[in-house]
Amino acid sequence: MIPRKFSFELHSLALLSALAATTQVNAALSLDFNTPGDFSSNFSTAQTPAIVESASGGLNGSGSVDLSGLGGTVINFYTLNTSFSGSLSSWTASVYYHGDANAFYQFGFTTDAAPGESGSFMSQDGGTTFLPFIYLGSGNADGGSVGFIGYHSGLSSTDDHVVETNIDLPETDAWYRYDLGVNYLGGDSYQITATLSQASSDGSVVSTLGTITGTTLNPALAADDSVHLYFGLYDGAALDQFETTAVTLVPEPTSALLLLGGMVGFGFRRRRDVR
Repeated sequence: MIPRKFSFELHSLALLSALAATTQVNAALSLDFNTPGDFSSNFSTAQTPAIVESASGGLNGSGSVDLSGLGGTVINFYTLNTSFSGSLSSWTASVYYHGDANAFYQFGFTTDAAPGESGSFMSQDGGTTFLPFIYLGSGNADGGSVGFIGYHSGLSSTDDHVVETNIDLPETDAWYRYDLGVNYLGGDSYQITATLSQASSDGSVVSTLGTITGTTLNPALAADDSVHLYFGLYDGAALDQFETTAVTLVPEPTSALLLLGGMVGFGFRRRRDVR
């Protein structure tokens, strides 16, 4: 018969093993696009790539994502390869954009790892079925605005969940910082905070042009364990300094085994010491 104390240790280790195998840990990701491959190895597209990396054009003259090949024609959708759960409780994402704030299209999250383009929106396989999304954008609608839009299959159009604030957006090319803050409220509900700031060439914020907070429902995103941050771009000069906390890591099996192995050793040693 196994002694009661030793039996308790075995049950505890079994529980810790299960927790180590299933626990997800939030992490942060930061890309300055100074290293070749920063963009191409972390973002994917189902379209013919029109975006390249450059050793210049970024903040402080650093490397950047060169958008000059877009030409203001077709929307290009790029998704971050690393996915996260749509029910992640709270996260943020930000990026610097050099161009006309009236020509910045989409910065948000969606349910597909490599969406196609259809009618200026993301779709599956380039078809006519729009993908669920929530995104931050700015543009010349209503004389200039910043806000967020949410879409899922139950909505008749993407305009059903537009929350925006009208501002006089600058029409000249400059550096801007886009900040997206997301709180998952449970069920299908999200609280979104969208902020557009004008920045200097060194990345420091000069002024906040607009901030808006509101809630929206998106059951498709909430139920998906593998959603992706994405950019929808069609004009501009450069992107730089992308950061997000929307990265969910699962401990590797080897790490979990090393941790548990050490705890097993501690358990046997402690049992020996108390005899």
